[in-house]
Amino acid sequence: MLLTWMQERKSEVFVVMTANQINSIPPELLRSGRTNGVWFVDLPDEVQRAEAIRIHLKKAGRKPDMFDKDMEKLVALSTNFTGAEIETWIGEAIVIGFDTHEDSDITVVDLEAAAKEITPIAVLMKTDIDAARKLKVERHFKDASICHTATGAAPGMSKAKPRKLDLS
Repeated sequence: MLLTWMQERKSEVFVVMTANQINSIPPELLRSGRTNGVWFVDLPDEVQRAEAIRIHLKKAGRKPDMFDKDMEKLVALSTNFTGAEIETWIGEAIVIGFDTHEDSDITVVDLEAAAKEITPIAVLMKTDIDAARKLKVERHFKDASICHTATGAAPGMSKAKPRKLDLS
C-alpha cells in the first residue's frame, strides 16, 4: 500500500525517512518517482561546529561570546564531533571546571581536558562513515548540509543565505 501511494500520490506531501544505514532500506522505497531525493547528512563542518559550540554553551548557561577569541581552537578541538558530542563535551568541561576551580565558569583549559575524554563516533565508526560517504557520491545523494557554492546558494536552495566561517 505504501509503495502504491508513494508512486501515485497527487497531494503535495513531503515524505521524510531517516536511516543510519542506507543499504538497509529496500531499493523500491528509494526508486525515482517515489522519492523526491535522498539527502546525505555528514558530520558538521567548521562553521556548523562553531555554531553548535555557541548553541550548547548558551544552553548550558554560559556566555558564548566569552569564547569568541578562542573559537578557532575550540572548532579544531571538536573536529569529527557530532552536535550531540559537542553538547556532551561542554557538559564534561563544566564538570571538570567545578572540580578544578572555584568559580562556575568554564575555561578553554577545561574544554581541552574534556575533549580528550570523548572518542567521536566518527572515529569509532570510521569504516561505516567512509562507506556512507562513498555511497553518497556513487548514488548522487544530495548534500543536506549548508554548504554554499560560489553563487552563495546551497545546492537546490536558491534562497539560502551564504554563511562565512567567522572564527574571530
